[in-house]
Amino acid sequence: MAVGAGNLVVAEQCLVNAGDLQGQLLLFSAAGNRAGIESVAAGAEKTGRANVAFVAYLMLGDTDACMRLLISSGRVAEAAFMARTYAPKRVPE
Repeated sequence: MAVGAGNLVVAEQCLVNAGDLQGQLLLFSAAGNRAGIESVAAGAEKTGRANVAFVAYLMLGDTDACMRLLISSGRVAEAAFMARTYAPKRVPE
């Protein structure tokens, strides 16, 4: 309702209080709020929400964090593809 009314401050407070990381990521990315995206990435990683954390890190351009997250999640094949595409020097790792 807050987004529909254009009250993004209240919308942000509601999303944060509800722990809605996907909603926060959508709101922060639409607003260009880098600090907000960083907080979502950290919070998502801390709570084990790897997919949300990955997207947030990718939006931030932090390919090292993306690969670290993929490797720690046991998704080594995806990490290898990402390294080959974005950081060829890290492929052997």
